Amino acid sequence: MDLRQRQLRKISDAIGKRYLYWFGIRGADAQALLEFDQFNACFSLASPLRAITLSQELCLETLQDARVDLNTYDIDQDTSEPLRRLHSGLAQACNWPVVLVPYRPSAFLTSVYFPRGDRVAYLGLFRDHQSMFEHKGWVESQLRTVGVSVVPWHYIADDDLGSLMSLLKEGPLVLRVNRSAGGVGLNLLRRFDELTTRWPAHDDGFLSVAPHFEPSIPLNVSACIFSDGTVTLHAPSLQLIGIPCCTGRIFGYCGNDFARVRDLDTSILKDLEVMTITIGQWLYRLGYLGAFGIDALVYKGKVLLTEVNPRFQGSTSIATRLAAGLDRPDIVTDHMAAFLGLEASPGNHLTDLAQAQKPIAQVIVYNTNPYPLQLSSSTIPDQWEPSLELLPEPGVKVLPNGVLFKLVLDRAVTQDGYTLEPEVQNTVKMLTASLFVQAPRLLGSTVRKSTNIRKTTETKRNTATPHPLEP
Repeated sequence: MDLRQRQLRKISDAIGKRYLYWFGIRGADAQALLEFDQFNACFSLASPLRAITLSQELCLETLQDARVDLNTYDIDQDTSEPLRRLHSGLAQACNWPVVLVPYRPSAFLTSVYFPRGDRVAYLGLFRDHQSMFEHKGWVESQLRTVGVSVVPWHYIADDDLGSLMSLLKEGPLVLRVNRSAGGVGLNLLRRFDELTTRWPAHDDGFLSVAPHFEPSIPLNVSACIFSDGTVTLHAPSLQLIGIPCCTGRIFGYCGNDFARVRDLDTSILKDLEVMTITIGQWLYRLGYLGAFGIDALVYKGKVLLTEVNPRFQGSTSIATRLAAGLDRPDIVTDHMAAFLGLEASPGNHLTDLAQAQKPIAQVIVYNTNPYPLQLSSSTIPDQWEPSLELLPEPGVKVLPNGVLFKLVLDRAVTQDGYTLEPEVQNTVKMLTASLFVQAPRLLGSTVRKSTNIRKTTETKRNTATPHPLEP
């Protein structure tokens, strides 16, 4: 029996006669749980799993016929009727003995599992424990003390325009809020007179500011921390960032190239591995357990940390497939094993994973229009149907910055992480134009109430903390 099958058997034995549930941002990320006979129900915000073996599946986007921008949506601020129905469905399903696997913690989930602690085995961190690891400025400042090479962020108070002007004299700057996801809350400042339009909304009283490193290569890796401090590594990739045909955000996350990463110099992958393990050990000392990821940049041959993701990532679904193809434990099953108190399986080095994993890439395409889109009546071309994932159901409105689809290809799609190969770029444009049309105007308030956003957006200014140049 190979390592993967042994781990699956141990996890299944630990779950026993309890049901297994997933609660995730995307239902499709729960694909790895289909390996378990106990997998009974899937709850999510978008992209339902649609597995016929499930007894129950509830997804917010099907309850409200709208797919939200997952990088700004805040489940803990949503008071809509569709979300209440999702909460009620999950709570009722947890009246039985269950094992619940979350994509990331939330107060929403705490209100479900905490009062049912005698019935629900929750395989995740407590929300307020996990929350501190989402403060990017604090995390990276602490990691510098343990020797991690971090992008040289400066922390500038909102009223300290003199320091900002001095830094800008050295070249373009990246402005970043302290809590964000998917490239939201980041902007590029090239001239001081752009500040009023490029200043990201926030309520911390300070921003992170760093030089804009060009050229650079964005990297990503997943990892998992076990109860004895062991850190396992998964699915290194070149990350796709800010590609105009995919996203309207200058640093927006657009997917991963798991094929091109094998072309990196081995020294870069070794440095990335040391960085990931060092970060994992630091997280462990502060009580972190389970899946996490890191984003990094290669600049002038040096690997620099850009951020830590204390959760599963957008690469999770493909990462699980790559591990299965190698007969290895994947990031989701490692996460489950860690919280079930099981030992880690022998791990792989990133250099070995980069060469062994199947050459594959995912390109995630968002609605870059200021209005909702929905699927047209066009038939998906046969040659693309197996490669298109995360498509909404007909009639589901994809709101601005919501995901339209994911294109999965068995080859590299980028040279640098910031551009696509011309053929792939043309395919993305063709599919977007042929498959989607403007949706009818939304009626009523159901969708509007259920699309509450985090305060760290680049499109709506927080009136409590206006830009310092404003009165």
